[in-house]
Amino acid sequence: MMTPRISRNDFRYLKIRDTERALKCGGDVLVWKSEEDRLKEGVRLICEKYKPESVLEVGFGLGYTASEFQKCGVKYHTIVEAHKTIHKNAVEWSSKHSDKYIRIIEGFFQDYETDEKFDVVYDDRMDMVYENDEFIEAKKPLRKWLRSFCSKNGIVAGYARELKEIKEFDDGFFFKLDGTEYRQPLMVN
Repeated sequence: MMTPRISRNDFRYLKIRDTERALKCGGDVLVWKSEEDRLKEGVRLICEKYKPESVLEVGFGLGYTASEFQKCGVKYHTIVEAHKTIHKNAVEWSSKHSDKYIRIIEGFFQDYETDEKFDVVYDDRMDMVYENDEFIEAKKPLRKWLRSFCSKNGIVAGYARELKEIKEFDDGFFFKLDGTEYRQPLMVN
């Protein structure tokens, strides 16, 4: 999660540490390595249910979700990554998939502009997307903005979360993995 006190430019150059347990940026954890299976399963189930051909992914992290989207056969894959080092890692990753259409954009998603529409917009930035763990409770302008990148019947999906106390529910679904139940949040356009 990006600390609000850090300027955008400073964030782009913060030290990245790939530790045994997590990918860290400055003092914040971007991705816990223990989340790999959960993230991949959420993406696999999204692909199984919605069969997307195009994906706009916000951030690359350790590439868990990007790799799973490729494994699921997505034809057009755009990734927007703000951090310089992680962007470089994403470019290196994409070169291993040279037979696929993968476009890596360096910059902040908030600045990304395109006329393209995508079957899936995958945004797992908890500090940007979620409010009370639900898309349905996210601020209305944010929901509208994320949906503006979607094709008709496209979806906005995010980080699969452990179930805690669910008061309301968006258009997402539940799944079990290794005995733990998770919720895959999403909104259908």
